[in-house]
Amino acid sequence: MKPVTVKEKIVISRKNSFINIFENAAREAGKELINDFGKIDNSQVKSKDVGDFVTTADIKTEKILLEILQQSYPRSKRLVIQHCCGCSKFLV
Repeated sequence: MKPVTVKEKIVISRKNSFINIFENAAREAGKELINDFGKIDNSQVKSKDVGDFVTTADIKTEKILLEILQQSYPRSKRLVIQHCCGCSKFLV
């Protein structure tokens, strides 16, 4: 096995830092989702399209993710969060 170069160590360190930031953001947002699970009522749901809903839990989660990522990457002009379609689990 060949030894790891300094450059490779820096790349690995940056990658680990990147992963840790995103993992922390996901865990913080997940705490809110767990708190809201089973507590969404009709007044907290908006329809974006037929069968496509957004809940207050979605909005809170997005806000948490954006706040953490913007703090970690303040020079980023654009952060895009792709929602995973889990709304139906909250609407049941």
